[in-house]
Amino acid sequence: MSTVRLVISPYSRCALLSTRARKEARGNMLENYWPSSRTWIPNDSSRSRQTLSRRTSTGALDGRSTRSSRDIPLSETVRQRILASIRSGEFGENEVLNTARLAEEYGVSRTPVREALVALEQANVLTVVPYRGYLVRPMSVTDARDVYFMRELIETAAAARAAVRLSEQELQDLEEFARERPSADMQSSAFDERSYELHRRIARAAGSPRLLASLELLFSDSQRVNLVGAGLASWQQIAHDHDDIIAALRERNPDKAQNAMREHLRALSEGIVRHQND
Repeated sequence: MSTVRLVISPYSRCALLSTRARKEARGNMLENYWPSSRTWIPNDSSRSRQTLSRRTSTGALDGRSTRSSRDIPLSETVRQRILASIRSGEFGENEVLNTARLAEEYGVSRTPVREALVALEQANVLTVVPYRGYLVRPMSVTDARDVYFMRELIETAAAARAAVRLSEQELQDLEEFARERPSADMQSSAFDERSYELHRRIARAAGSPRLLASLELLFSDSQRVNLVGAGLASWQQIAHDHDDIIAALRERNPDKAQNAMREHLRALSEGIVRHQND
């Protein structure tokens, strides 16, 4: 008698499994499969769901971000870094910025660098130089006066709105923040930065992200004005003006807060006019 051998293929075996067994097999398969990476990952892997953000010791960016920072485009991070370098004087006036060099320095591709440079060119911070790159625009006295003109328009409105929106805790924090004074009789970079932070907090209290974004760019221009020393007021005068602004905010008086901010910014602008006439 001949023997008949029955061969069952893997596909036939799957067909013989019960419905419940098939569901369990499918569940195990999906559990071990991580769709974002398209690779097989063991259940007990400690690498599962690791963050994809990495910064080197030199501050290089590799284009990957954590879930909490994905709302900020990489081009915006690069733009802010370029602005910080311009404010600090690392990138001086009339210096040409090269896309490839910046991409290598920041550890990113050229695309976010190019997008950041275009945004700064549209904001009149840079000027396109054909076949070379982007030139850091010089900050003239006329430019400086225009910066403070725009700051007056924006910050007076912000102060008036903040007067009725600031919470008691925010107001107390603002008063405490303003009490710190520089130790020496000179305007230090630390005091300068704290001054901008105080203005920033008032603008933030106005509750307008667009207003705050516009002001940040003007702050960058203002800091460039400070680098060339175009008619800076003394730290004592600035601190006194800040006290007047905060006092008006404490009174919850929009008109008084608006006027105090206007007088402060016009005093700074008048210093630039004196600088121009000298």
